[in-house]
Amino acid sequence: MKRGRIIVVITSVVAFVCAAAIYADSAYNGHDFPRNPKFAKYVKAKKAPDAYPGYRMVFADEFNSGSKPNPEVWDYQVGFIRNKEVQYYQPQNVSVRGGNLVIEARKERVRNPKYQPGSSNWAQAREYADYTSGDIITRADRGYKWGQGIYEARIRIPWSEGLWPAFWQYGERRTPYTGDILYYTEIDIMEYYTKILLANVCWGSYDLKKPVIEWDSSYNHLRYFPDGFLNSYHVYRMVWDEEKILLYCDDRLLNEMVIDDIKLPDMDGKVYDYNPFKDPENRMPIIFNIAMGRTGGSLEHTPLPARMYVDYVRVYEKIAD
Repeated sequence: MKRGRIIVVITSVVAFVCAAAIYADSAYNGHDFPRNPKFAKYVKAKKAPDAYPGYRMVFADEFNSGSKPNPEVWDYQVGFIRNKEVQYYQPQNVSVRGGNLVIEARKERVRNPKYQPGSSNWAQAREYADYTSGDIITRADRGYKWGQGIYEARIRIPWSEGLWPAFWQYGERRTPYTGDILYYTEIDIMEYYTKILLANVCWGSYDLKKPVIEWDSSYNHLRYFPDGFLNSYHVYRMVWDEEKILLYCDDRLLNEMVIDDIKLPDMDGKVYDYNPFKDPENRMPIIFNIAMGRTGGSLEHTPLPARMYVDYVRVYEKIAD
């Protein structure tokens, strides 16, 4: 989900497509893509049960009470946050109702309180936003962050052009292996834009003279999903263990990444013996949001307001032997 001023090394089998996603002005936005070989060979996954053998539930939010998310668990990202997107994130666009977390994307004009005339910072140079949305993140400062395990959320997302809903994680940390370099990891359990459902894993560092991020991405066009897939709830799941990261939509395996295949990018001439997805300290919060414009496509004909509904989110960790 996070994009920025980066040099990208693509590890996906669909390199040309992934490159189109990174650069928001790509001509591929809104166009059809070839069928993804990973998706074509999908395998069966378990339905979302209340428990997995050998795992215990360590976190769950069913969104069954109150009108706002639990402030002990969730926080809001506010303002112009990333990717030079057009929306201004604000808590007013996030609610709990009908047993769902609801994130709403709107067309409305709001003033940017951080506006500074003439600023070279894109987030401060805009006096107004013409669109608003919601971005909610678990409170890592209170321990609501996780590493290896099983994650799942039952979600109904808006599919219109111009919208970019996501269920994802990211983390930044310095390690004994990377010294002063701030290392970045991201897992997009689900993100969607321009008729493409994505499942991504990435790693690397922005904290370099020449920032490098590597991606393992899966792009899945909606025309290859069953009839009736749109406007329905679906369970998006990640299984992350010592060997692999598996990303599912319902019974379909969208992406499989072998963790031992990860090679750290050459960072300012240094190569580090470090694998972030094997690091027990690499624990990341969960994020739900709807971005607007940019990579999401044009908002010119997008019906608004549009809503993302999250029925539940759960995390399981392996029981120690």
